Amino acid sequence: MIHLFIPHAERPGYVYAEERAHEQGKGAYRLLPTLKPENVKTVFGFLEGAAVFAVSRTWADLISTRVLSLSSVTYCGGFLAQECIPTADSSAMFLYALCIIPIAGMCKQLVEYFGLTKLPGMWDDIPMILNYIVGWAWGNALLQLLHEITLNDDGLAMITSDGKRNFFFFNAFFSLVVTIVSGLVIILIMPFTKEVECGDGDIVNFLEDALENIWSMVSRGCAVSVMVLWYYTISTIAFLYVPPGHILAEEVQLLYAISVTALGAQISVYLEKQEERLKKDPKNSPTKVEALVGFSDLTQSVIGYVVGCAWSDFVTTVFTCLGEDPEPIVMLQNFAIAFVISAGVVYYLLAARAKYELNDAGSREATEQYFVINSMAFFVGWIWLVATRNVFAQYCILFERGVIYFDSRFGLTFPPYVGDSLAVFTFSPLLTVFFFWLSGSIITKIEKSLGAEHPDSKAKSAKMLKDNWKKVKH
Repeated sequence: MIHLFIPHAERPGYVYAEERAHEQGKGAYRLLPTLKPENVKTVFGFLEGAAVFAVSRTWADLISTRVLSLSSVTYCGGFLAQECIPTADSSAMFLYALCIIPIAGMCKQLVEYFGLTKLPGMWDDIPMILNYIVGWAWGNALLQLLHEITLNDDGLAMITSDGKRNFFFFNAFFSLVVTIVSGLVIILIMPFTKEVECGDGDIVNFLEDALENIWSMVSRGCAVSVMVLWYYTISTIAFLYVPPGHILAEEVQLLYAISVTALGAQISVYLEKQEERLKKDPKNSPTKVEALVGFSDLTQSVIGYVVGCAWSDFVTTVFTCLGEDPEPIVMLQNFAIAFVISAGVVYYLLAARAKYELNDAGSREATEQYFVINSMAFFVGWIWLVATRNVFAQYCILFERGVIYFDSRFGLTFPPYVGDSLAVFTFSPLLTVFFFWLSGSIITKIEKSLGAEHPDSKAKSAKMLKDNWKKVKH
């Protein structure tokens, strides 16, 4: 049974509003958390994780839609002047997924080498953003391959009583095979992500670190691929008889979201306990423990992603505006939904004294909290991704109108979709700069209040960047 993470009155840092009201001569019966700097830092870490999801997907969309034309721009063929294009076949997607691994790995190496990850804010999230970009590339490629296999092959389909074709069993088999292969790949390459030794010297060490980063990209690509496939597989059977628009769609999706959350939390608790037993048993070799723990972490990541997507599906069913064209009023509604949901999760983090890291794997409550928090990071990240795409659509329209204005003003003949192209190539960088600036400002204030950051840390980081750049030039 999952515990409800409502803090007890005797826990330090929390008081009943009734007690506060008693001092003021008022009557109230609510539980309010006191705000402490360490709790606020936990909240920031959670929101930062959601931002990583939104930023990485935005960059992945930019590369796949505009740079490589593998798929269409969001809201194309109607709301925007840009026409929709057919989705590329899986071979083109796999070629992109293969090429993006060394590119992202080298970018990660340069970011770490120049010390950008030591700057305050989301700069230390650049490696994770790059990891997810690689992951989305592989996940989309495998999903497209699955679509192509099942497109015209009725022999793989399960025919329901009402004549519907469903490929659940083949999808599950395909996802299981990819999971096993991905698990083996992760286990085999995990040592290389930690240490690669080929000699000594500045250039050799630089290349060794770059190779380690490339292997870490392969590992993340495998993990995200499994996450994407299992979400698609489970959703095809979960809503087979209650498709979107059904009179019971909301109730069924809510029940589904609650069920997978409860089951996922239990599985996570069980796996964490098994990990602790493996680590404590002296008979188990470090290689065996590391391999099994890696597969356990992969399993929990997949379940957490499925849970986050389940809640996203439910919210989309309830608030249909999330799937509508982003007119100004719709965009405002979606931002309001994103703020309310984010505020609800933040209240939970504060009220439950939750941590964004698992420090006590032997604690059932701590493990359940950790699982729920990570699942909600996917959920909140997806909500903000929708809101971000709404802003992107309005940003495109602004550029379209700018192109039309310059055409009429200076007698030019550029089509309006040129404005979409300009918007696409500028939106992701501006979004990234905004998130990095905002998170840097907030985290600096938090760290100063905690006494964990010296006021001149930014100056020190800037000096370190300068020194590293001098080393490269010389």
